[in-house]
Amino acid sequence: MVEFPAILDTSPTTPGILIRVAAALTRWTYHTEAFIEFFTTIFRDISVESWMLLFLGCETKLVQIFSILLYISSDPTTPPHRTESDLIKQLPSWCSSLFRWFHMHLYFPKRPDIPLYPACVEHDEMTFPHPEAATDRSTYLYFTIQTLRKQTRCCAIQCPNSMQSAGKNFQRCSRCQLVSYCGRECQTRSWSDEHYPHKRVCTILRRLVASAGNLALFDMIPNVRLMLYGVVPYMNDKWLAAGISSDDLECVYQWGMKMGSGQGDRPDGTLWNEGYEDYDKVIEMLSARGPKREFSALSTWCSREAD
Repeated sequence: MVEFPAILDTSPTTPGILIRVAAALTRWTYHTEAFIEFFTTIFRDISVESWMLLFLGCETKLVQIFSILLYISSDPTTPPHRTESDLIKQLPSWCSSLFRWFHMHLYFPKRPDIPLYPACVEHDEMTFPHPEAATDRSTYLYFTIQTLRKQTRCCAIQCPNSMQSAGKNFQRCSRCQLVSYCGRECQTRSWSDEHYPHKRVCTILRRLVASAGNLALFDMIPNVRLMLYGVVPYMNDKWLAAGISSDDLECVYQWGMKMGSGQGDRPDGTLWNEGYEDYDKVIEMLSARGPKREFSALSTWCSREAD
């Protein structure tokens, strides 16, 4: 960890202190720029399944590292630096993505709480509100369609295959152009599935996309507030105007939940990988410098419901 001299309390300021601050800031900027560039490439350019395999086993430590970097970046004794805006913009999103995709919120028995930088928690709660607070399924449906567009895993429930393992047999449904399969067998099985037949899901997905007016609206939108309070309500109004019933919305919602929790070896929340042993002490030290911040933990509502 790079330690910056507390020059705000030093009087008079000496050239030696300024030189040390400049050197520390240069090291900090160099390392954080490389860090941001690496993880931006990972989260932007490769599939979810690929980066999950890459991070499996150290996902808790990564969440902790993201939180530590945010605390250091916002520390009042840390001089302004050009990576600050990138850290604040990217890290809360990455933290929430790891937490959700690795199903840490489903861990049973209940996982230990993780003290985190408040922005990480705020981003997660805004993106994944508690179901009791949700008035409709629009947000989840939006993320489902968004994820399907980049899906590289077979969408048949309990199928572990992916684009990499299926090769040329991996194709998307020619009707909805969203759902993908590793081959004819999974496609046929899903078409007549007992609970969520693709025969029905496909029709609903096509109506959702068509009534929204533009498939590009389901691309990743960097501004989360614009997406949640602009794009999603807009789509919800369009879906209601198109006469898509609540039963159809519920069908796709339940299918998406089932598909997401039953794909091959994807983490299901039953495995907890420990973080750094001294993490809480580090966070306590960082949160004590400058404005006092309360400890926060990402939502664990699923775990608590299981209790």
